Amino acid sequence: MKCIPEIISLLKIIEGIGSYLDLERAMAGLGTRVSKKAFTAFKNWAYAKGYGLKEALQKARWHPIHGMSRNQQIKFYDISKNIFALADACESIPVAQKLIYLSKNASILEKINTNPESAEIFNRIVGFSEASGSDTLDFLSSFALEKDTDIYDSRVEKVSLMTLHAAKGLEFPVVFISGCETGYIPYERAGHEKADLSEERRLFYVAMTRAKEELYFSWAKKRRIFGRYIQREQSLFVNQIEEQLKQNRTQPKKRKEKEPPFPVVPFPCS
Repeated sequence: MKCIPEIISLLKIIEGIGSYLDLERAMAGLGTRVSKKAFTAFKNWAYAKGYGLKEALQKARWHPIHGMSRNQQIKFYDISKNIFALADACESIPVAQKLIYLSKNASILEKINTNPESAEIFNRIVGFSEASGSDTLDFLSSFALEKDTDIYDSRVEKVSLMTLHAAKGLEFPVVFISGCETGYIPYERAGHEKADLSEERRLFYVAMTRAKEELYFSWAKKRRIFGRYIQREQSLFVNQIEEQLKQNRTQPKKRKEKEPPFPVVPFPCS
């Protein structure tokens, strides 16, 4: 799948949901790289300022970054400029056209066409994306689900990590549903229409009924999202489960072990 991850990562970034790993992949696709030291300096600067990735890329064009040389910051300026130019050009076109536009204008299509297998996969992804129309988030979710079902093997004794959608039709002795927080379950995204609550509840029910013996829900009181720590609330779906059916457990705070006042050296007892 040569160059396919770069296109998907670039698509996620221009939609404002990309990660720093996506940025590394996108830079490889754009053919513009910065040093590992400069990239680390950028991440540390963004975390310290409380910026998400998209905001950090915007700010990096106008503000100096501690620990990054002038030459590396110029490269970052060019990367940011290219990404936002691609985002502007793709703002109101269908997902399939976005993928084609990004592959051509990020000079990735030439690399894809050098590998017949990658070219075939890319064409399939473009065709697959047509069902999502202009809804990029729907495409990315569906694309992730396709990968989930491809990698699951019921014969292998291991932990299987998958989305709620991909779990449909499967059963496990023990199931953990993580991220049971408002905004995740039911899913919400700022600036977008709220998801259908009845559909989200149905999906949650499907996930719950995958468990044959034990079912666990987990949620965080505080979570880092796009570089910012945000207070979280337990999902209303979990709250609506009858109390007599639940056992609440809180993870104890980790205590730092006190260091001994002097080094401990094993002493042979012979």
